[in-house]
Amino acid sequence: FKKVCDGAFSDFKKNIRIQKSIELINDGYLKNSTFDSLAAETGFSSYSSFYKSFKNIIGKSPQEYFLNSISK
Repeated sequence: FKKVCDGAFSDFKKNIRIQKSIELINDGYLKNSTFDSLAAETGFSSYSSFYKSFKNIIGKSPQEYFLNSISK
């Protein structure tokens, strides 16, 4: 997997999960749910691991991304 996808499977999984969380944010998931439930919905074991992965991949915290998405 590492040779074909140029990275570890765990990194690939995190990227897929973060992309899914972005889709959910953009579709209004947070109107009726919390960031904790978003983390659980996308397969993260805790909000902390979700937050770290999101910030690392997107460059913003989930809250910053959400606030920017609703101000557009």
